[in-house]
Parts: sequence; C-alpha cells; structure tokens
Amino acid sequence: MQITNVPKPEVFGSQANTWHIDRSNFKTYSVDEVIEAYISGKAERLNSYKKAVYKQIQDNVEASSSHTTKLVDHLKEKGFSPTMAFLKLNSIDCLEVLIAVPEEDFLNPSFLSVYQFASVFEETISNDTCKTHFGFLGSTKNLNIETINSHGFFFSQSVA
Repeated sequence: MQITNVPKPEVFGSQANTWHIDRSNFKTYSVDEVIEAYISGKAERLNSYKKAVYKQIQDNVEASSSHTTKLVDHLKEKGFSPTMAFLKLNSIDCLEVLIAVPEEDFLNPSFLSVYQFASVFEETISNDTCKTHFGFLGSTKNLNIETINSHGFFFSQSVA
C-alpha cells in the first residue's frame, strides 16, 4: 500500500524533525482483552444505570407517599374516613394511588368535590420525573386485598 499526500517535514517547519515518538509506552491488546474491557465497561455502566433507576423510583415512591398523606388529610378535613391507600408503579415516572374509603363516604354526593380537588392536586404535583394519579374505592369491612393486588397495587399502607 502506498501512502500519498503525506506532508514533508519542511512543511511543519524546522522543528518538525525534533519530535520523536516514544514507543516504550505503547502496548498492543489482544482481541480478548478488548472484549473483556468492553464487557466490564458495559457492566459498570449498567450498574450505574440500575442505581440511577432505583434512586428515581425510591424518590418517586417517597414523593407519592407524601402526596398521599396530603390528600388523606384533605379527605379527613372534609369529614371522610379513608382506611387504606394502595400504590401501583405504572412506570419509573408514573405512579397510581388508590385510596379506600367506606362505601357510605364514597356514595355521598359531597364526595364529588374530592375528585375535583384530586384532579387539581395531581396537576400541581406533576413534574418531569414523577406523575402521581389518584383514584378512590368504596370499600366494605371485607375489602378483598388480593383483588386489589391483582390489579398491580402491591404496596399498601393504613391511613385511618
């Protein structure tokens, strides 16, 4: 193979011939070493990504817990008696909270104002990293937790 268009040393000036390459620090790597370095770098990046995702989920769950407490406090101020809250992770940045209230509270016409408050509250707390949606469930004394779990609400807390 012939290399063409290589500038002559005089093109770079008189100092061009004083530069020398120290090849003692050069090392060649086998294909296996390159692949191993690639895989270990990929593993480190993946671990870093997993930690970041876990941290984001943890932050969002904590935020939704705080928001749930505020909404439950609002329900109690309005004279309703919430009993349980259930959390569902739809995605990293989208959570859903289901709040159980006694059926007589749920069927009370004044409970509709809670939906209006929750809708405005959701808009207020939403940001680029977390959106929490609230729903309500009229419950009896025999609330079937397994059914709620089957809909993806695996986390629960008593709010009574």
